[in-house]
Amino acid sequence: PGKLRRVLDFVEAHLDAPIGLEDLAREAGLSANHFLRVFKLSTGETPYHYLRSRRIARAREMLAAGTLPLAELALECGFANQAHFTAAFSRELGIPPGRYRRAVRA
Repeated sequence: PGKLRRVLDFVEAHLDAPIGLEDLAREAGLSANHFLRVFKLSTGETPYHYLRSRRIARAREMLAAGTLPLAELALECGFANQAHFTAAFSRELGIPPGRYRRAVRA
């Protein structure tokens, strides 16, 4: 539990930066393969899916709260660019981020 909490805190603190499996495993003090198995057993999802869902959650908060352009918001949430962000957001929620912003602010 302590190692998992450290990893989850690390993810939250670094959502705007590239985070790889090795980074998370190092934070937990485990090998990458062992970390992958343990993380999936503990959370029910892979580190990649957890990280993407946390980035999408942060994006949803930022879309509802402000008017930051989508390109900047994408970078703030750790996506490579606006296209990557839009694709991930749309796949996760079934609606593009611009439309989501208009819907939650209406």
